[in-house]
Amino acid sequence: MAAAMVMLAALAPQSATSLACTRKTSDFSRSKYISGGYSGVWGGRMARRAGHVSSLGSKRLSLFSHTHPRRDTVQLRAEDPTNREIKGNDQPVRHQIRYGSHPDQYGDLYIPQKEFDIENKPVPLVVLIHGGFWQHEYSKKLEQEVANEIAQTRLAAVWNIEYRRVGKAGLHKGWPEIFLDVSAAMDRIADMCVSYSIDPNRIAVVGHSAGGHLAMWTAMRRNIPQGSPGANPKVMPQLVISQSGVTDLTYAYNNFVGGYAIPALLGSFGGGRVDPQILSIADPAELLPSEAKLVSLHAERDKAVPIEISKRFTSKAKAKGCNAHFLQIQNEDHMAFVNTRSMAHHCTMMTLQEFFYPDLQKEIDAIKAQQGVSEMRRFTKETNTVKDKEAMDTVQRMFRERDGDIH
Repeated sequence: MAAAMVMLAALAPQSATSLACTRKTSDFSRSKYISGGYSGVWGGRMARRAGHVSSLGSKRLSLFSHTHPRRDTVQLRAEDPTNREIKGNDQPVRHQIRYGSHPDQYGDLYIPQKEFDIENKPVPLVVLIHGGFWQHEYSKKLEQEVANEIAQTRLAAVWNIEYRRVGKAGLHKGWPEIFLDVSAAMDRIADMCVSYSIDPNRIAVVGHSAGGHLAMWTAMRRNIPQGSPGANPKVMPQLVISQSGVTDLTYAYNNFVGGYAIPALLGSFGGGRVDPQILSIADPAELLPSEAKLVSLHAERDKAVPIEISKRFTSKAKAKGCNAHFLQIQNEDHMAFVNTRSMAHHCTMMTLQEFFYPDLQKEIDAIKAQQGVSEMRRFTKETNTVKDKEAMDTVQRMFRERDGDIH
């Protein structure tokens, strides 16, 4: 039996259509991820490993058959990525893997060092795509803390990708190179599924800001015309989470969101009019529908990307019959998603958990029946779950209220 998570609070009825996380970030303790106090599948695994929950007969199997012993950290220069491994005490194993020959065509694959209490099953993968309005001065380092956090909590393996960007020392324009890079990074997963025991049916792409645009675009690649960048995908995600993303690119372009960033992305570095055909292929809102679950999280106090963009995209996706959802994160700003202490990050983690492990409540009930409620209380008594429960309850309401999450 897979490991259990901390018992969730019952969902209270909610009449209002606003589904927003309101908890302040001051009550968040990062240490609970590592100590096993985190409410979720990873917390249950680690708590069992610490002896808080007795064995239920599951075998302790290594998540990846090639897990290596610990060694001192190896520092690799970002401009010289290789397939060598970076390791450290209590840190996930990090592989820098290329998907092309350009210096920026690579990504960091994070895999946990320790054992999992699982039944030798392939594990899910989270693909992270960083933001920065597609500009060269911003890199995957923006997502480094998030990537390490997800891998440390043993929710999934993580593929934090880099790609060519626009600007000094980079490209004069983003089209088609950025889109070719993101497509190649996604298609590289087909080989990684074999080499690293990754489940091709549990792949989520999470993108922040400009990365949210690229993340949603990966879910539309089957609709791209033949011969265009991104067509004929080898790998498709089952879940996409846009974090304050520029997902309605045409609307953002027409409203000058990001200044000249979108014209530069689409090949008009001087700020002139872009080719309408290129815009239609680059805009995920124009490529709908998608078979993936599409989740748009947006910070209420976002001053970089208007929240209207996520609302418009979700409305268009629903009109096309997509499984699409919108959630406003109250009292947080644009950069909250790359802060692992924020509610925005917390709701992202809970959305991933709800998608990857939909049957956790059944496992909780089974443990309660076998070990008794007192055992569950002993398991949770040292856990700070107030924020965990609020985030999970909000995410679950978002998924259930298909027509009530736009406000």
